[in-house]
Amino acid sequence: MKTNTRIAILGSAVALMLGACGGSSNSSPPPMMPPAPPPATPPATPPPAAPTAFTAFVLGLLGQTNETASPVDINGTEFTFTEDANAFNSVLGGP
Repeated sequence: MKTNTRIAILGSAVALMLGACGGSSNSSPPPMMPPAPPPATPPATPPPAAPTAFTAFVLGLLGQTNETASPVDINGTEFTFTEDANAFNSVLGGP
């Protein structure tokens, strides 16, 4: 008889525990999710720049006398080259 009573008490305790886990008495609605941000648009690619004459570009840099000048960004710059062997004589002291 003690065994039957223990089983009945244990069964009642298990039923109460499972019943407590089964539902929620919270009646508030779930939190609202913020709206998704719009998809990012890629930046517009600038049109290709006209080729830069290498000799004129370098002569312009060599003509600067400011030792604290900022570096010049040449990434993406397309240069054109001439076959003038005397192109830098004016700054390098050639013939």
